[in-house]
This record gives sequence, C-alpha cells and structure tokens, in this order.
Amino acid sequence: NHPTIIHDTWFIIRSGSMIHNQWLNTNYSIRNNTMLRWLCLIIAAIQPTTISSLSTTTTPPNIVVSLQDPHPPQTPSTLMKTLANDCNLLGIETIDIYGDFNSTVGTSYLRTFEAEVAGSLGKEDAVFMPSGGMAQSIALLIHHNSDAVGGRRRRFACHHSSHLLLHEEEGFRHLLSMEPLVISTKRDTTDDEDDDDDEIGVSPLTYSDVKRAFISKGGGEEGRDATGLSTFILELPHRELGGKLTPWEDVKKMKTLCAKRGIKFHCDGARLFEASAGYGLPLTELCDPFDSVYVSFYKGLGGIAGAMLVGDATF
Repeated sequence: NHPTIIHDTWFIIRSGSMIHNQWLNTNYSIRNNTMLRWLCLIIAAIQPTTISSLSTTTTPPNIVVSLQDPHPPQTPSTLMKTLANDCNLLGIETIDIYGDFNSTVGTSYLRTFEAEVAGSLGKEDAVFMPSGGMAQSIALLIHHNSDAVGGRRRRFACHHSSHLLLHEEEGFRHLLSMEPLVISTKRDTTDDEDDDDDEIGVSPLTYSDVKRAFISKGGGEEGRDATGLSTFILELPHRELGGKLTPWEDVKKMKTLCAKRGIKFHCDGARLFEASAGYGLPLTELCDPFDSVYVSFYKGLGGIAGAMLVGDATF
C-alpha cells in the first residue's frame, strides 16, 4: 500500500552492501526466511503503520508489487508515451542507421550519447550494444585478438557465479572457442543444513582468491601468466550473491596483478551504479582500474534494453 517504501526497500535488498556489507560477507549461511524477516523489519522501521495496511483489503487491485524488478511495471502504451516525451525533451529527431558508425559526435544522437557515457565513466570511447551478453562476448574476443602473444590465449577467468557461466548456455565456448578458469569462493562443508543453493553465505571474490587461482594453475609467482588467460572478469556487485562487493583495495590489487601478467581486466558492471553507491565512489574512479567496462541500461536504470561497452580508443 506504499509503493515508495516497497521500491526503496527492494533497492536496499538488491544492493546487499547497502544493508550491511560486512554482515552479508560473514561465513555463516543466511536462510531465505531470515532475509524475509529483515525485509519486514526494514519496512516496519521506515513506517510502522504500513505493516497493518498490507494485511487489509484496502490495497487497490490495480497496484502490483514485484520484488523481482527494481522498477514499477509499465504497460507498453505508457512506456511508448514516455519514450516519445523523452525524445521531444532531448531533441532526438533521427533514428540511427546500423549504429551510425560513419557519423560523428554532434551529427548523430547515438554517437553523442556514446561519447557522453564514455566521459561519465572516465573512458575514451564507447559503443552501444543490444544486450549485455553481446557486450561481454565482444569484450572477450577483442582482448583475445589484441593479446601480445598473437591471440593464443583462449581462456578467461571469472567467479563461479558469473552470468557467462550460469545464464548464457556456454556461448563463450560455442561462439568464441574460449574456456573459463572458474574461481570459486564456495565454502567446503559437509553440513547438510548449509549445503544448498543459497549463495547469500558465500563471500565475494578477493585478491587472495584470484592470486591463488592464477598461481595454482601454473602461472608462477612472477612474470607472464602461463594458463592461457587473456581476460579476467570481475562482476561489481555480485548479483547472485545478493549484491556483495569485492573490497575496493582488493580490486586495485587485482589490477596490478593482471597488468603484471599481461591479462586484461574487464568489469561486468551490469549494476555499475549500484556498485558506485555501495563503494561511495564516483563512476570515473570506479572504472579506472579496468581495461574495459560493460554497463546495462535495463537493470537499475530501468531502460527497455541495451548496454554500453567502454574502454580506451584502441579497444
């Protein structure tokens, strides 16, 4: 009965670090029912009278509360009207033709938008992508082809909860002929009570996890990596872990480690703006350690679709 509270609370839940990052990063398994109790407590703390109203029949039947999406649902008609109004407000009078790659900033709204996003993230260039899956696959292929060893590195490293592993049907293998080095932070346990699919008790990637994985796979303590890695992908925040963030000092150490070993450092920033809020860092500083960054427009920003892939001019 109070959409603002529901929305704001879900934003806090989605960005786990915004509740209490250290609490979520504990080594104890936190059950879903515990998370639901926290949800109720947060709502009650914001406005206690809301709880009683939720149990009554006074809620209008046309109000839908969805805890799956970060934004209120819109009908196609409402969405199209909003887009039309935005086009008028921003002065968008033309539609791009195949990405307007032959156009320049100032003559193409899309090219201008790409330049604005690149500048906001502190990078030199950007290109619009229809989806995040396409953006990240292209990033992997570019880093592989630009490898100083002649494109022979056909592996990338990522966390076990990476979107590429869980939700893309091994597209990296079928389309790019690449293989993953999976870095897991799951706890070894024989306790049946903790042995389930709940990732809330799992820690985010740390510098120690990455360094250990690189060395244990044959990279050695110094020099270029010998595991065939061209790219290391770090998701900020970890979506499948409830929005946990890798400690910022660890991110900077990972950058140094990758540079030493000739590995490109890519950020899966589908929820980059939530990560910026969680760290308390501006977007330019957040993106600085990475050779390339992907950001989504249909997650926290609530766009219909689309993403942006950013990096330096050579990328």
